[in-house]
Amino acid sequence: MIKISMSHNLELASLYKKLEDAFAKSNIKVIAESNKYEWNYSLLATPFYKNSLVVVGFNFGTIENQVYQKQQVDDVPTENWSEQKDLGSLIRIKKYLNDYCPEYNQEQIVQTNYCFFRSKAEDQISENDIKLCQPIFNRLIELLDPKFILCLSSKLLGYIEKERSSEFTTKEINLSKRKILIARGHLKINSRDVPFGYIPHPNYPMKKESRQEAWKFVFNK
Repeated sequence: MIKISMSHNLELASLYKKLEDAFAKSNIKVIAESNKYEWNYSLLATPFYKNSLVVVGFNFGTIENQVYQKQQVDDVPTENWSEQKDLGSLIRIKKYLNDYCPEYNQEQIVQTNYCFFRSKAEDQISENDIKLCQPIFNRLIELLDPKFILCLSSKLLGYIEKERSSEFTTKEINLSKRKILIARGHLKINSRDVPFGYIPHPNYPMKKESRQEAWKFVFNK
């Protein structure tokens, strides 16, 4: 696993310019401005590493009354994922990473999102906002060239299934009063088939045994 090269740094800078242009056209920008919120956007929550495990959620959240700047290429975090003290609910996946995929170096995990625009609630993000982010997301994943993509967003899973997967297998897990689908497969990225797995976000209510079953399936253990 290697950090970003000079040529990729230029590509990343180009992505930030495209992200700025996309945000200017977004519905969430209108919502934020009408409420005098400064939510803006972020591309990455960790340093950029090629050929690593990439964890993808839906979008970055907000804290009441906090001002968020527009992330630029020079603002990409320098603290590794495993060293970050503000992982929020994602701290709960550390144990599962150790148990089911210890081959991936947690110091070089890359964390990003399907939608790069911040919001207080997921349902504030419109379909238009998602579509504005899709080409940027696709190019970011191409640049990252990951060994594995861990998907924590059902909306991203739907996009992968319809648009990007070359192989897609699901499993139904019974919860107490409902059933959920988890998935694994491969994404076509350039000339590579990159393995991916979908597990509900750690905030999703699941018993320990059900979550263990999901992780076992996704990592084929």
